[in-house]
Order: sequence, then C-alpha cells, then structure tokens
Amino acid sequence: MYESLKQSRGGDRGNQYTKVAKGQNDPLAKPKISTAQKVAEKTGVSEKTIKRDAKYAESVDQIASKAGVSPQEVLTSGLSKKQAQEVSKKSPEVIRQKLVFQHCNYGESK
Repeated sequence: MYESLKQSRGGDRGNQYTKVAKGQNDPLAKPKISTAQKVAEKTGVSEKTIKRDAKYAESVDQIASKAGVSPQEVLTSGLSKKQAQEVSKKSPEVIRQKLVFQHCNYGESK
C-alpha cells in the first residue's frame, strides 16, 4: 500500500522562461503530509512502522525473486524481519539454502 502511493520528491523547477520558475530559496511545493503519514493515519499505526514494513516487503520480494519462489513461501519460511533484510542482500544460492534450512527448522522449539 505504502509503495504504491509513494510519489517522487521535488517538483517542477522550471527555468527563467517559464512561469513555474521560483526563486533560488523558494520551496518547490507546499509541504504536504507524507505518504507514510497518510497510510499510518489510515491504518492506525505509526509512520515508522509503515516505513519498516515497506523495507520488509521489499526484502521479501527480493528474496522471492532471487530464489525463484513466491513471496508467500518466503513469508511462511519463518524468517524474521531482520533475517529477511540480511538474507535479501545475499546471492541466490545462499538465499535458497537459507530458505530450505528455515523451512526444515520452522516450528521446532528453540
């Protein structure tokens, strides 16, 4: 939800020949409420939670893409959010091994 609503920062800077042009120190646009703030208000959680969950979702997508599995499989593998963020930076071979290991040990008592 957050990623689909997020927009790029900045604005139309214009040039000396357009009416859009603004002074050097003028803000590009009126300060608006951030997308994370909008989603947080809508869902009843903090803005930081929205941003952390967006990073987690991105990690899950990267792992799924590299390992050739569905995001659903990654979510049910038992990886914590922190583990998912660390594993997403690894090579596809390491990711596949980690997913198999997690799947085999998921549900066992620690």
